[in-house]
Amino acid sequence: MSCEKELQDKLDITPSTQLRRTLLKLTSTGALITLIPGRTAYAAISNSIVASGHGSDFAHGECMQVLSPGYWKTHTENWGAIANTTTFKSVFGGLPLNTSATATETTTLLQVLESPGQGESGLGGPNNVNYFLASFYLITANHSRLGIVFPVVGMGKPFTSLHDFASYLYNEALMDAGGVGTTLSEITNNYHLGNSCPA
Repeated sequence: MSCEKELQDKLDITPSTQLRRTLLKLTSTGALITLIPGRTAYAAISNSIVASGHGSDFAHGECMQVLSPGYWKTHTENWGAIANTTTFKSVFGGLPLNTSATATETTTLLQVLESPGQGESGLGGPNNVNYFLASFYLITANHSRLGIVFPVVGMGKPFTSLHDFASYLYNEALMDAGGVGTTLSEITNNYHLGNSCPA
């Protein structure tokens, strides 16, 4: 039985819900960061090393800390190297997913953050997936700034570049937009900066 199968059995994750509960699954490198349903915790499997609980090995002994889409919407001055005129398509390679509002090639990350939901003017998409994609792009771009601890890009990390991480998230969202939106929302709620680290 594979490590992934054993972990799935222990966590009682069915195949139909596994994608929704998986943030990162990199079969080529064996890295897996999984949201555990019913517990605010992560399990990280990387190079045959299993870290459970709050994912301290994933974050080098620190509790993961992220900021919400609402923060990024109202604090564009803290986007670091990312301009608030950056288009969604230039980051993710495609338009915002399944929106009621008309998204174009010039739709910016900021416009997505300012228009959550699926209503007439909403650019959020199913379960606000686009809203959270924009947020997690900014979270990752600003790791180690502003109190953010989300080390997924860099040497020895699951992704070698911010572009690779954005492409991965978007491709996952193409397969299950609502599931990815829910997962990123849960991560934001459980690991928002200022929350105590989940046990």
